[in-house]
This record gives sequence, structure tokens and C-alpha cells, in this order.
Amino acid sequence: MGAFVVSKYNSQRRNEVGTFSDGFETDFGPAKSTIKITTRQFTGSPHFREDGEEYVPPESPSVAYIGATTEVDAAWDDLTEARYFLLTDEEAETAWGEDYRRYWDGKRGGYLGGLDMFHLIHCLDYLRKALHPDVYTLGKIHGPLHQLHCIDHLRQLVQCSADLTIIPTIYHPGIRKNYIDGDQVHTCRDFGTIHSWVKDRYDGPAAVKPRHPNGTVREAVVDLSEEGMPVEF
Repeated sequence: MGAFVVSKYNSQRRNEVGTFSDGFETDFGPAKSTIKITTRQFTGSPHFREDGEEYVPPESPSVAYIGATTEVDAAWDDLTEARYFLLTDEEAETAWGEDYRRYWDGKRGGYLGGLDMFHLIHCLDYLRKALHPDVYTLGKIHGPLHQLHCIDHLRQLVQCSADLTIIPTIYHPGIRKNYIDGDQVHTCRDFGTIHSWVKDRYDGPAAVKPRHPNGTVREAVVDLSEEGMPVEF
């Protein structure tokens, strides 16, 4: 009887908060239709040569995102360049509640928002750049405090997501001990479908046009930071 009650409670709770495959209550409603579940083998786990030197196999897909080359920059830019888009009034109110008007962005002409996944990819990109100070000059808003924000936000997401995939360790003669093998299969939401949807909301047919507070359409304004580059978040 007790197990039945617990099972019924858990089922009701899932209905209230949603599911990974159908979307959670906190997910942006219009994006839920893009959710597709897939399995994906992670890549990029370090290997070790006989002398103990650490390396990532050159054939690994992760190599495209490692380092400080123009090609690596382009790969990261493709992931993040369309991450913020304008919401309709109805979308903003549904997402942020009756106090949604405080999120109005007068410079961009609307309610600007982005899926947190892309904010976090941006954070990872700037942590990557911070590892190469000889190559990248980061502006004042991307200094140590921004990096600490990124680290802590990522910590919270990892704890929130609580991925239960089991990661083994494997023996490497070059270091004479076991080391994790993170190249394991995970259950994921398909990134490609979500990314395509976000790009469409950014500057495709589904994009919300900039507007005045009274709802009339206005021209888009490019907001520049003091460094003369588009504002980053």
C-alpha cells in the first residue's frame, strides 16, 4: 500500500512539473515542441602516452572546440551567436509572471531572452578564452567576477540536472593508475533541433520584430559596448 501511494504521488508530481522528454514547467513553452530525445556518446576524455603526456585523440569531435585558433572560435561562435531573441508580450508574461514588464529592453525594442543552455555555452566559451590570455583580450565585464559567475552557474546547472550516467575508470600504463573514461553514452535532448529553432527566432521567419512599448514596429538598433562590440551576456 505504501509503495502504491508513493508511486501515485510521484506520478502526480511529474504531471505538475513536466518531464525531460515533454518539457518541464520551467522550460520556455514555445521551445517545448522542439524537444526530441536521443542518445549521444560523449567525446574528449584525455588519453595518456607512454611517458604520461596527456592528449585528446585528433579524430575526436571535441578537438573542434579545444584551443585558441580561428577555427575553434568559429565553432563556438556558431553555437552562441543567435542565443538571444525577442519575445512577444504574451510569451514574456507567461514566462516571467505579472511583473514581466520590468524586463523590457528599450534599446532592443522588446523583451529579450535566451534559453539558459546557450547562456551557459557562452560562459564555457569565455572560460576557454580566459585560459589563453596571450590570445584573447577580454573586456571589463568578462573579468574574474564574470568567470566566477560562469563557474557557479555551471555548478548549479550540473547539480540541478543531476545526470545519473555512470562513468568508469580505466587503467593507463603511462600514468600507472586508473583515470576516468568520460566517453560514455548519455540520454540527451537533441541539440540540433533546439539550435535551429533558436536561430529561427533570432533572425528567421519566426523572429519577433523590435517594437515600441505601444506595440508599433520600429527599426532594430545594434547596441554597442564601450569596446565597440555588440553587448555580450
